Amino acid sequence: MNEHGVAPTDDRQYLLLSKNGHRYLFCYRRGQEQGLYFRLIDCVRDSKTEYGWPDLFVALEHIAPFAAHLPPET
Repeated sequence: MNEHGVAPTDDRQYLLLSKNGHRYLFCYRRGQEQGLYFRLIDCVRDSKTEYGWPDLFVALEHIAPFAAHLPPET
């Protein structure tokens, strides 16, 4: 716990996507939403997943408000 009584893991966010009986769980920290974009795109490009571009766009609608004003990751 830090001086504010917040544990270091309190900033973790989770995005759970389900499709055709498969679950995709993405874990990220607040402020790293743009990095999540790239992981979602990698999932779409992976032929082993059933996750597609339309699913990506739905997920992005949920995280876009949090990442809209962040600088690009380097």
